[in-house]
Amino acid sequence: MFFKSRKRTEERNLNLGNGANNIQLALVNGQLQPVQSGVNASEAVLNSDIYSVVNLIASDVASANFKINVPDSNLSYLLSRHPNDLFSPYTFWQTVLCNLCLNGNSFVLIWRDPVTLRATKLELLINMETNVLMTDDSQELIYQINFFDDRPQMKVSSKDMLHFRLMPTNITTQLMVMGVSPLMALADENQIEKQSNKLTLTSLMKSVNPSGILTLNKGLPGKSEKENIRRDFEEANTGTNAGRPMILDPLTSYKSVSIDPNVLELLKGTDWTRQQVCKAFGVPTDLLQMESEHSNIQQILVYYASCLSRYMNALTSEITDKLCDFPNETVTMDTSTITDPDNSAIENRMANLVKNGVITSDAALSILQQKGGW
Repeated sequence: MFFKSRKRTEERNLNLGNGANNIQLALVNGQLQPVQSGVNASEAVLNSDIYSVVNLIASDVASANFKINVPDSNLSYLLSRHPNDLFSPYTFWQTVLCNLCLNGNSFVLIWRDPVTLRATKLELLINMETNVLMTDDSQELIYQINFFDDRPQMKVSSKDMLHFRLMPTNITTQLMVMGVSPLMALADENQIEKQSNKLTLTSLMKSVNPSGILTLNKGLPGKSEKENIRRDFEEANTGTNAGRPMILDPLTSYKSVSIDPNVLELLKGTDWTRQQVCKAFGVPTDLLQMESEHSNIQQILVYYASCLSRYMNALTSEITDKLCDFPNETVTMDTSTITDPDNSAIENRMANLVKNGVITSDAALSILQQKGGW
């Protein structure tokens, strides 16, 4: 239900911000104040490794199916068929996860039927539209929404907002409710990369790197003579003459020049290491490499699925708490689309169960049809 103001007008609310990863609160002279820190999300996705990791996590989690332990057609339709009129289910949850990875917080407004109070629509909010407020007694959260369209400002209670968050790490009561993006752990690497890029660009611009050196074993010619000799040599050995045997007179010698090895080392040092990015987001580096260093890709996928549980649980625990209406109703996610993308594992398992007489072939076929493989 939408939040109604309390009668005690003297009660104040502490503004905890919008959960963007580059905004944090610090205690300055006894007052909580916003400070800039971390890595800006817009800049982060320009890094190929971060883009790949975030896209991988968001796409795989969005591909996983929601599982509800009791029949609930309304919730199933909302989560898996039609969250709202703007997004398909896959795009909706992919966007939620991208925002969650980059900012550590993602907000989804729950619209409810005014009579039954059952959820009818899920609206994904931009972080900049949302301010998280906490009452002075630290017992209640209120979400102030400043829509970017023509709608008036709205305040809703916690039960009408899906607030997905990652690893709240602040030790104060007021800040424990806000999530932290993995990008925060890459702040130092970001600064190192920026300084390294500046150094590398400067070195490249100032480095002398001719394609070769043409030596004249005679008196030093003037500037115009040097240019004429250089032009004649280029005409004789480039264009249609490229690759043909080079002919030099006894007074001339030529040596090719490679890139300064010091510059090459600088170029290697500009990489924002894939290992650091994967470590911060908690995924195996093998998934970002063209070729895996390990032979058993199935074991890697199983491990990867367990890594994704930290992101899936952030969704399902909040959904269970705010959207489940029946007693003991819970929502989980099926990771088999990740560990068994072609259904080969489930097919082998069903074949063994039928062979050993545990289930019938019709039951096995029914399970396979539910998985979409047959």
